Amino acid sequence: MPEAMSPAVEVVRSMCERYASAVNASDSVAYSKLFTQDAIRIPPGSEPEYGPDQIRQGEQADYDAAKWSIRSTPIDALQIAEDWIYGIAHLDGATTAYADGAQSSFQATKEDVASPKTNLWRMVDRKADVEPQIRAGYLGRSSNHGADVGPGQPHPGPHSCPYSSKYVE
Repeated sequence: MPEAMSPAVEVVRSMCERYASAVNASDSVAYSKLFTQDAIRIPPGSEPEYGPDQIRQGEQADYDAAKWSIRSTPIDALQIAEDWIYGIAHLDGATTAYADGAQSSFQATKEDVASPKTNLWRMVDRKADVEPQIRAGYLGRSSNHGADVGPGQPHPGPHSCPYSSKYVE
């Protein structure tokens, strides 16, 4: 008999499924609905995006430049407060640029802080090898691999406290 999932793991699993579904469908509206109204995301090399509307616009720019395909698999989950769960997931992804058909693949560690009550993200941090895509100009920027940070706070490394996350090349 399969082992029952903890509520925290179930929230992270659900978020992984909803995230992959939105990205694989190039659906920036569905993607933006994964975020709380006060969410902040800072894509590498870009200005912060505040709230679901700006996050949707940034995500759509990525979808306009390339077809994205991802698989997100939960690794761990921890209830860090009554209203918040810290989750870690592995991400396998690929892009195909519309401009020239160039293909690229990447892996990432995804760190999320989500509310079990609303099943929405407040913070998302992605660390991935997307620099070759950015350098080649296929995507211009890669908001799928953005990070949410406190002002001027460097990321201390993988699987660390999400409250001070920043994209790491």
